[in-house]
Amino acid sequence: GRVNFRDEDGDIVLESDFFFWGKSDGWQLFDSPVPVEARNRKVIIEFELLSDELGPNGEGWFIDDVSVGK
Repeated sequence: GRVNFRDEDGDIVLESDFFFWGKSDGWQLFDSPVPVEARNRKVIIEFELLSDELGPNGEGWFIDDVSVGK
């Protein structure tokens, strides 16, 4: 999966080049600054689930406790 930033119309402001993949044994913390292109404007933060189409995709991507600070 990856995190993307879209404007209010749904157009891509920044498509992340950071990808999450694999399997974990529990919750993982991800902390990243908001990209410059998405600052000081209203944006939609998109959590995009990706698949390599090689068999079962597992249980999916669980996202919890999201916060955006200044």
